This record gives sequence, C-alpha cells and structure tokens, in this order.
Amino acid sequence: MSKTTNTLFLSLLTATISTSAFAKPGFYIGGNIPVANENYISPLGVKIDATNRLNFEFIGGYEFAISEKFGLGLEAQYSSVGEYKYKDISTSKADAFFISAKPKYYIADSNFYIGGMFGIGDVALDVKNHHFDFGVKNDAVGYQIGVEAGYQIDNLDVAFGLKDISSKIQNVDVRSSGPFVGIRYNF
Repeated sequence: MSKTTNTLFLSLLTATISTSAFAKPGFYIGGNIPVANENYISPLGVKIDATNRLNFEFIGGYEFAISEKFGLGLEAQYSSVGEYKYKDISTSKADAFFISAKPKYYIADSNFYIGGMFGIGDVALDVKNHHFDFGVKNDAVGYQIGVEAGYQIDNLDVAFGLKDISSKIQNVDVRSSGPFVGIRYNF
C-alpha cells in the first residue's frame, strides 16, 4: 500500500472506533434489498421462487430521539415485490406502500443498534393464470413486521434484518418474508 492509502485507511479506522452512535433526531432516506425472500400466493397454492428477479424498497422517514439510547422512526416505504413467473402457468406482480414505526435501541458506547418495525399499508397484486384464464388484480390492507441490526457511522447506517409482509386480497393470501440488507443516509 502507498503512504496515502495507509493514511486514509488509518483515518477511517480511527473515525470508526472513536465515533459513538446515539439517537439523534432528523430525516433519513435509503433503501433495502430483500435477499432470498420467500413469496407465497394462495388459494392458488403456489410458492413462488424469488430468485428470478430483484426486489427493492425505497424508504424515507424521520427519527425522533426519545433518549440518548432510544429512537423512534416514522417511515414511509415503497416496496416492489417484483414480477414472477411460475413455470408456464402464471405470472404475478406485487407492489406495496407502508407507513411504519421503527423503534431503535443504540447499544451502549458502540456504533451498533437493534430495532423493530411495525407497519400498515396498501398491497397491490396482479396475478394471471394462463391455463385457466383466472386472474386477480386488486389491492388491500397489508401489514409488515420485522427486526434489524445495524451499524451507524456519522450519517450512514448499514443494516441487516428480517421482515414479513402479509395481506389478503380477494380471498388470496399474499406473503413475502425473508432477510434484507439496507443502507440509509441521515440528514
């Protein structure tokens, strides 16, 4: 490594070690990428393979500092559950908008935090069965619940968590659950 690279690396390492995260009020924006999600649609009884597309979520919110170690975020989220093809039988597309409460606990004298997520919103589903000319295109109330752990340095959060989204649309159960990775910028 060159001297400049070594100096930059040591500066970043020192900043990481000397910076302690705590609840601070302010706006944030970011995104999540669900990984290895399991998606289920019933009464079709079809468990959809999530590996054939990329999910994504855009988030924006405001975190209130309840105390030095506790924060409460109120967040708006758009989730694209993506478009799936189940063999040659059916295709489905789902999107969701949520408003969520996100309590966070900042672990003493470190940059780590743990938190929860409780949300309600609108889930839209468009399912087409190509063999039986069956389709569902509608939306309904949906719920999400989850947990996450993250690391905060200055204005940037990097998180890993588990989330479950569920809804019932015209007697069709819709569910998407699994791990996600996320990044947020705090203003």
